[in-house]
Amino acid sequence: MAYKELGPGAAEVPLMVVGNVTYIPLRRFFEHHTNAKSPDDIILLHRLCFAALSSRTTRLIVQDYSGSDLRRLYPLDLFGPELLRRVLFDFSYRDGECYVDFSKVRLLMRGPQFVQPHYETLAAINPYCTPDQLKFQVIERTETMSNYVKRLYRIQNGEEPERDWCTYDVVKSRSDRLCRIYGLPPTTDNANLEKLLTAFLFDMCAVTGNYMGEEEALALIKRPEKDYESTLLVLKELFTENNLPK
Repeated sequence: MAYKELGPGAAEVPLMVVGNVTYIPLRRFFEHHTNAKSPDDIILLHRLCFAALSSRTTRLIVQDYSGSDLRRLYPLDLFGPELLRRVLFDFSYRDGECYVDFSKVRLLMRGPQFVQPHYETLAAINPYCTPDQLKFQVIERTETMSNYVKRLYRIQNGEEPERDWCTYDVVKSRSDRLCRIYGLPPTTDNANLEKLLTAFLFDMCAVTGNYMGEEEALALIKRPEKDYESTLLVLKELFTENNLPK
């Protein structure tokens, strides 16, 4: 693909080529969202993604220096899960940073493919992530599952009063990524939430060297007490204390 074919968002941008790496530095505000006022930036981004998917050897890294959280902005509905193996949004692997210390950057690779801590199971990323990166994912996911997913489950069972910060829409926005990770539809009916709660519990058991059968897990989820949350807390603390050396 010729550079001029990348769209109007690429106009008048100087290319820098170092070895086999091509840099496209955009020193301006960049609108990553599909609902941006001008479509030029998103056209450029999508065409770069297409270029990465169209070549066996090409990989794309998108880095932002304004503190924006890029992790949720992958155009997966347009390109599918293969995008995650060939395209990386934010090599700091966090929720957005204005400054990146390049001396500490370490790309997480599984052969020629990117490892995606934000979009894979804990067990899958464990061999590749640093302890701090895995800890970040454990804490973030445990908070979502305990404070939002399980709480909505109890609310929909009539076991807890409704909360304006734990509505169907709020929980769906927080759990969509986790549903994708565990191969579940992005819905918040209790039947699906049970499957999500179970899958995450098994994942936590896997990275802490524990085991729980499906019947035991379902019984834990169905109890109106906060036994499920307590179990996740124990597993999280076990992980934090051990720090899981690889």
